[in-house]
Amino acid sequence: MAKLSTSIYRATGSAAPGFQKHPRYELDIVPSRSLHQLVLNEALIAASDRSLIVCEQGLRNVLYVPREDILVPLTRMRGQSSYCPFKGTATYWELDANGQIYDNAAWSYELPYDEVAPLKGHLAFYLDKLDCYWRNGIDQPLLGPGRCHGDDCFKPLAA
Repeated sequence: MAKLSTSIYRATGSAAPGFQKHPRYELDIVPSRSLHQLVLNEALIAASDRSLIVCEQGLRNVLYVPREDILVPLTRMRGQSSYCPFKGTATYWELDANGQIYDNAAWSYELPYDEVAPLKGHLAFYLDKLDCYWRNGIDQPLLGPGRCHGDDCFKPLAA
C-alpha cells in the first residue's frame, strides 16, 4: 500500500504491474508550495502553488499542475495515449495559447494506479516546449521529460 507522510507521498503498493515486477522501484510524489508559472506563446498557461513534483528513479523530476490552475483551453488528443506500468495510461492534451494550437503539449493520468493516486486531476507539460518556466519568480531550466544522469538524477526538489 502507498503511504503518505506530511511532505512526500511515496508509492510503495503492489497493485501496479510495475511495482509488482520491481518492488524496490522509487517513485515519490512531493507536494510543492512554490509558485510555478508556465508561459507559452506569450500566454501564462498555468500558475499554481499546489503542484506536485514526481521524483522517479532514473528520470528527471516532472511537475504536475492541478487542472484547476491551468489558464488556457485544453482539448484531449484523440487516439493519443501511452502506458506506464507504474502510473497507468497517459492521456495527451493540446492547448490554445494566444490563438496558437500546440499538439501534445501536456499529459495526464486520468485513472492512475492507486500507488500514484495524487496524480489524478493534474497535468504535466513538456517544459522544453515552453517559452518560460518560473518557480517563485526565478527562471528554471526548460528540460523535457526523460533520463537523467549524474548528480541531478532522482533528487527531490525543495518544495
